[in-house]
Amino acid sequence: MTSQEPELAVARDLYRAFNDPTVEGVMAHFAEGAVYEDPMGGRHEGRAAVRAALAPAFNGGQRYTLGQLFVADGVVVAAWTLEIGPIGERVRLEGMDVLRFADGKIELKQCYMKASGLLMQPVSA
Repeated sequence: MTSQEPELAVARDLYRAFNDPTVEGVMAHFAEGAVYEDPMGGRHEGRAAVRAALAPAFNGGQRYTLGQLFVADGVVVAAWTLEIGPIGERVRLEGMDVLRFADGKIELKQCYMKASGLLMQPVSA
């Protein structure tokens, strides 16, 4: 095992948890004093604030697909695609997260999305 494998394993597990219908699996990966910077520029400090910011997205209809992962010095960059909404009306968003770790937990999650994704383009069937 390389020194970078623990961060990669946590990152992979995080995106699997994002596909669950509840936020609890995701929150298990965050440190108590974690910070989440959302794609609209909001900053949410502490686990309770991170949970409050992420929870509305969990309804069982979201589907994250993890793309490439890069890791260096305790930081993981994860490319992802998110499909949300009911079948036939799903939209696709593309983005990436920068995850900084401390003691095996995420202490900072910075989320970035393609601007065109913010227009919520329908997914072609």
